[in-house]
Amino acid sequence: ARLRWRYETVVVEDTDWRALMSRPPAEEQEEPERLNRRWFARIASPGEIRLAIQQSVEDTRQVDAAYTSQRCSQCGADRAAEVDPATEREYRCEAGHRMAAWQNAARNLLAAAASGEVVRA
Repeated sequence: ARLRWRYETVVVEDTDWRALMSRPPAEEQEEPERLNRRWFARIASPGEIRLAIQQSVEDTRQVDAAYTSQRCSQCGADRAAEVDPATEREYRCEAGHRMAAWQNAARNLLAAAASGEVVRA
């Protein structure tokens, strides 16, 4: 109810969380860090959170999630080569812009929605 009262429009990523959370074949061994990320993602249940948001806010728009965390929201440049996205929480682009990684991705999502790149409205 608070989301509905506070926001008129919400923009979310069009991501298939089931595919991201699926386990690889038994032959493929996963490193412990990746297993830990999967474990925390299961606890957070991002797909359920997105569903709750969609049910609460009437105008929920889904945009393609591709490259939203890899492209600079200020200049459109790619992520700096020396940055490891799995461990760094700060986004840095080739042109030198810096910001929180989540903030960069959120700005790219908003820009995509504003320019009409909506997958589902």
